Amino acid sequence: MKKLGVLSVLLALASPGLADDLLAPVSAMLMAQVTTPPLFRERCSGCHGSAAAFARKSLTLRDGVLVGNPSGRKVADYLASHGGLAPGEVPIVVDSLTRTRIEVSTEGK
Repeated sequence: MKKLGVLSVLLALASPGLADDLLAPVSAMLMAQVTTPPLFRERCSGCHGSAAAFARKSLTLRDGVLVGNPSGRKVADYLASHGGLAPGEVPIVVDSLTRTRIEVSTEGK
């Protein structure tokens, strides 16, 4: 087992069936979840459901940019006038949804 952070070590101890190559990505996912403000849950989930379900069904990454299906409109541009987010909250929600879209993607897995 290569050098691991504290969270990865705890995951390895608590989940002995988790493959070593998944410790770092799962740790990164959990850290992102606990350090990201819950704006999607607080402001968006009432209409859009869970971030995972929404990202899986309604969002795509094109050249690293999060876009809506099927419009192709950049999510950052759309959120500037949707949902009542403050300008400083838009990048937080976009980053969170981008991370979530990557996490739920089955492409290349």
